[in-house]
Amino acid sequence: MPSKPVLDILYFDAAKCASILQQLGEAPSQEPDFARLKRFEELAFQGGAGLDVNTLAGPGVEAPYINEKVKAVPYVRAEGWTSMEDYDRFKNMADNSNAMIEFIGRCTVNALEQSAEYQKAQQELDNVRAAAKKEVDRNKRAGMEARVKHLETRFRNMVAEQTQMNGLPDWMVAGFGLFIESFLRGRIHLRCFPFDGIPEFQLLANLKRDCFVAGSFDNLISAYGTRPTAKLTMLGFVTAAPDAKGHPFNFMSQFARPAVAQQDAKLEQAFRQFFNALEMLEGLIGFSRYPNITVYPIAVYRKLGG
Repeated sequence: MPSKPVLDILYFDAAKCASILQQLGEAPSQEPDFARLKRFEELAFQGGAGLDVNTLAGPGVEAPYINEKVKAVPYVRAEGWTSMEDYDRFKNMADNSNAMIEFIGRCTVNALEQSAEYQKAQQELDNVRAAAKKEVDRNKRAGMEARVKHLETRFRNMVAEQTQMNGLPDWMVAGFGLFIESFLRGRIHLRCFPFDGIPEFQLLANLKRDCFVAGSFDNLISAYGTRPTAKLTMLGFVTAAPDAKGHPFNFMSQFARPAVAQQDAKLEQAFRQFFNALEMLEGLIGFSRYPNITVYPIAVYRKLGG
């Protein structure tokens, strides 16, 4: 007999869940997370208002079809492979990357210096150097000095081969940090891939740091990692569904009308164009593009048993 399914709830936005439940006619409740989550799923998926994305799988199904089906409903649930990206964590790692690489390199050099191979090569080089200094015959000394140079080259190559680690250019580290600070500060993105054969379709979500059931994102990834080897389920409501042709409305179109084609509107237009360019750049960095769907997450959980 199969075991009863259990949910390992990893993320739960209790405040948003309570707000929606109350709007759906539910009285405020002090029930545990799993009970409120179950009630939310029951109410949200009544009458076709919600869609289990995994039910769209089938022969010949492609991303555009899935996109059209998902954006036609307010609530979605999807189980799939997930990737969690904490951009503050990435920035901290990038800022310290070269220092860490240098430390690892020094550890490798230290270990190499203790090896028998290194000490043998060092002793051989020292002996030849000492012998060359004592040699009074010019021709013999020249031959020994040539051997010293050969041994030095071989010695350097041996060290370089064992410790070959290159850091990132400083400008690259600084630029990476600049983009995160400007557009992604404080964000933790969750990507959910419901279909193994259609990786170009993703559900994207931003996770709030105060909604992790384990207390913090660090506690979560200590258990599951940033790319869990078990499939997780994301439940939420659709907030953005980019169109293949771009946004349906041109927010700069007002400046094409004669009523605003006047001098006092020029400054506003210039500022709006500049801000529009920045938002386009932010859109590229935010990774929300067709055929992906952006979701406001109510919960992320793993199904155990059942």
